Amino acid sequence: MTNWYILPDEQNISSGFIIFIKIYLGIAACVGFVGNTATLASLASFKKLRTIPNIYLANLAIADLLVCCIIIPNTLIGYYGLYEKIHCRIIALISLMCLMVSVLTLGLVALNRYILICRTRDTYEKIYTTKKTLGSAICAWLYALLLFTPPYYTSAEYTYNTKLGACLFASKSPPSYFFILVCADFLVIFPTLNIMLFCYWKILKKFRDSRRKIGQTSVTTTTRETNSETSEVPPRRAFVSKDDKTRKTGNKSSTNSKTMALVKNLLVITAAFLCSWMPLVITYKIDYYGSLTSSYYHFVFAVALAGSCLNFLIYAFLNRQLKDAYITLATCNRKRNI
Repeated sequence: MTNWYILPDEQNISSGFIIFIKIYLGIAACVGFVGNTATLASLASFKKLRTIPNIYLANLAIADLLVCCIIIPNTLIGYYGLYEKIHCRIIALISLMCLMVSVLTLGLVALNRYILICRTRDTYEKIYTTKKTLGSAICAWLYALLLFTPPYYTSAEYTYNTKLGACLFASKSPPSYFFILVCADFLVIFPTLNIMLFCYWKILKKFRDSRRKIGQTSVTTTTRETNSETSEVPPRRAFVSKDDKTRKTGNKSSTNSKTMALVKNLLVITAAFLCSWMPLVITYKIDYYGSLTSSYYHFVFAVALAGSCLNFLIYAFLNRQLKDAYITLATCNRKRNI
């Protein structure tokens, strides 16, 4: 007699492992629902958080919220709740859209930072108005929808994947395999990753050059100040000039430090996303014949889904204002300085 919580495709997996995965995903979904809802509420409620870059943060939170509310519950229900073909197709489409929108949004964030740091302020303000930024976020969803609707009318069919225990592409299906290879890899993942690598490389190069210039300016200023000690410049005038130069150099250095900290935060978010989803993506590509065990597939799929649910913890850890907004919402304390 089999346990009620083990699905037909999970009979060859230990019951303890299945219980662990289901509890893990259930907790991640509940925590993620609260956290991502709080993220969206914070971005909507507090004026200081209504910035251009945070439009993309909201886009990520929406994709993560769909994972918590739709994908994980249906994954937990599994085979018994996904027997209807149209239902399974919808869940599969939403799953792929959430993944691809997250990838595209991270690419848009990298491009946003690149234009802000490596281009002129006028160029940035011309490109990144509120309407244009919101439009680019919506386009990410429309592009993903356009890419992943063909399985509804082609041989690359969405179905219940017994390896993953979820609706996606069928295992050992050539049409499905090559469809996901072309659409997901060549039209989304690879181009976006290349854009991200280029943008962050240029940003880091910009900071390196900027630090060199600041260092050279400091050395030059110190030399001139030393030489001017023997000149006939009035003491008060010399003092004001020295203070002014120091302030300018300090302000520039402080701005660079804050911007660099922001870039590092974005790199952490990107790295966390890649660490959670890439094992599943790579596994699907290299294990065409399905030689890996169902336990392994269940594990990497659970890691990917839970990673999406818990991204808000990274946002809170890296962004002090967002963390304060979470606390304010939780305690109903409107007096916090956000």
